[in-house]
Amino acid sequence: MSNHWFITARRKALERRLRALGKMNFVPGKAEANVSHLEEMPVERSSVPNLEPLLPRPWRRMRVSD
Repeated sequence: MSNHWFITARRKALERRLRALGKMNFVPGKAEANVSHLEEMPVERSSVPNLEPLLPRPWRRMRVSD
């Protein structure tokens, strides 16, 4: 199992990315856990527009790009 280190490194990077999103409901082998943050997007997005004018311009540009 020579590529074991690669698998664990990739999994750790994925968990780090999910932790950065604040979503540690990640269950390995479950596709729903990876898509869950996409389903929440419309709810989060609806509360953003009234706040965006108050935020610095770079943050808004970064938010729109992704």
